[in-house]
Amino acid sequence: MGVLPSTLRNKLHRRGQYVMAELHDGHCSIRYGSRGNLMPITRFAIQEEPLIADDIRQQLSELGHKADQVILLIPPEMLLTKTLQLPAATENGLENVLRFEMDRHTPFTAEQVYYGYRIIERDTKTQRISVALKLMARAKLDPLLKALEVSGVHPTVVAPAAEASSDLYSVNILPKSMQPPQDRKARSRRWLLFVLFITFILAVTVPVYQQEARVESLRTEISAPKALAEKAQVVNEQVKVLTESRQFLVNKKNSAPSALILLNELTRLLPDHTWISRFELRGRDIKLQGESNEASELIGLMEGMGYLGNVRFSSPVTSNPRNQKERFVIVAQLLQEEAL
Repeated sequence: MGVLPSTLRNKLHRRGQYVMAELHDGHCSIRYGSRGNLMPITRFAIQEEPLIADDIRQQLSELGHKADQVILLIPPEMLLTKTLQLPAATENGLENVLRFEMDRHTPFTAEQVYYGYRIIERDTKTQRISVALKLMARAKLDPLLKALEVSGVHPTVVAPAAEASSDLYSVNILPKSMQPPQDRKARSRRWLLFVLFITFILAVTVPVYQQEARVESLRTEISAPKALAEKAQVVNEQVKVLTESRQFLVNKKNSAPSALILLNELTRLLPDHTWISRFELRGRDIKLQGESNEASELIGLMEGMGYLGNVRFSSPVTSNPRNQKERFVIVAQLLQEEAL
C-alpha cells in the first residue's frame, strides 16, 4: 500500500462504509460506519419537514456520497410477508411473475406496493421453489422516503430490519428504477483494482529496468581492457549481486500479479448471494471462507476455472440461523500459476 497515492489509499480504506437509517417509535436513527462499527450520527422525528440542523443535514448528505450503501431498515410490523410456492420454471422470470400475479397473492396490485423477494428453498423432487415475498404499500413508504430526502438521506436499499444478514440486508424492496446505477459502483471497483495493479507493476518493473541498465553498464566495463585485475574481480562481484537482485525482482513480479488476477476472477465468478469473509493464498494453496445460499455449487464453479485442483470443503458446511446462509471453508490448489 505504501507505493499507492494517498487519495487511492483513502478510497481503498473507505470501502465497506454504510449509512444506516432505522425506524422505531415514529423516529429515525442514523448511524454511519463499517459493519459491526456503526457510530450514531443523529435521531429525529419522522414528519413532513423533519427538524434537523443545517450542519447535520450537510453531514448526512456528505456521508451518503461516501458510503457504499445507504440502507433504510423497516420494522417488520410495517411490512406484509408472504411465502409462495411456485414452479421452479418461474425462477428465471420470477420478478415478472410476481408483478403480474401480485393481486392474486396479496390485497394489492404491483403498482400499489414496493416489494422484494428471495428464494428460500428449492425442491428438486417436486420441481417447486419457496419464495419469501416482502412488500409495503407505496402510500406508507413514499412519505418516509420524502422525509428522509428532505433530511439529506437518500436510501439505495430498503430492507426488513429483522432480517439483516451478512450482506446487511436480505431483501431490497426499493425498485431498481429508484436505485443508483450499479455499473457506476462496478466501474469504480474495477478502476481501483486496475490502478492498484498498474501501480504495483510499475513499482516492480522500474527497479528491474534500472538494475538491467546497471548490469549492462558493468558488463561493458568488464569487456573493456582493465589496468588492474583486482578491479575486474570487483566489477564481476557487483554484476553477480545485481543479477541476483534483478532475478529476485523478476520472480516477485511474475508471482504477485497472479494473486490479483485470481482474486478478480473469483469476484467475477462467484454468485451474488455468496459472501467471502476471508481469502488466503500461500504458495499454491488457496483458502476461501464465507457464506452462501448454496455452498455446494461453489465447488463445481471453482473446478471449472481450469487452473484449480483438489477443490474441497476443509470442514463441514454449517447453517447461519440468522440469515439461513451456509457457512463454508473451501481449500484448493493452484495447478499452473503461470496460466494466470
